[in-house]
Amino acid sequence: MQEKTRYRLTKQMILRGRTNFQRLFDEGHGFRSRNLVLRYRVADANAPSKAIVAFLVPKKHGRAVDRNRVRRLMREAWRLEYPNIAARLPDKGLLHIGMIWSGKPENIETPALQEVQSDLHNGIDRLLSRASSSEPD
Repeated sequence: MQEKTRYRLTKQMILRGRTNFQRLFDEGHGFRSRNLVLRYRVADANAPSKAIVAFLVPKKHGRAVDRNRVRRLMREAWRLEYPNIAARLPDKGLLHIGMIWSGKPENIETPALQEVQSDLHNGIDRLLSRASSSEPD
């Protein structure tokens, strides 16, 4: 019988700390992918290949339950897509990524997982092509 692969999103894969966020927004680069804004920064070019991510939904996007739902969808999309992302990361380099939901506030209750996955997939394609040519900050 074929064993089902479990993908996990561990604590070590989540961006934490005020200085890391400050550097991500001050020194990082960004672009928009439909409902997501992706900010990234090559933190350490000599570190083993790894991506650390943050999931952000601004307060203008409704009540806390709505923002948390979108954040859960973003985490799930990342968790499912991460094996593909990890395989495409450069050989070396610690990458900090900020995923910011930028969909229209009135549509906060409607995003489906497939929509978030599509936005993430398109954004990651652009991000990896840009990050592979970036120097560490």
